[in-house]
Amino acid sequence: MKPFATTAVVLALSAALAEPAAAADLGAVVKAVFGTNDLKELGGPIFAAIGAVGGLVFWIALRIGKRRQARLIARYDTELADYSAKLRRGGNR
Repeated sequence: MKPFATTAVVLALSAALAEPAAAADLGAVVKAVFGTNDLKELGGPIFAAIGAVGGLVFWIALRIGKRRQARLIARYDTELADYSAKLRRGGNR
């Protein structure tokens, strides 16, 4: 398994095996992080968090696409070099 997939599996398993979420006081955590737990005042931070997650998803997609494109180009270059060598040797008759 790739490291990212392994990390995702470990995180999923640890979340599934963790204590119930009701045991944590999320209101106190939100108030400690943002200074308030009033939903009317949390619109900006929530919007920023959604934007950050969206940006992260698109950045990961770009990285995956660039790697895939580089692999395809490298494979095409290898095939072209092999074909060119066959033509020079006269092996494509």
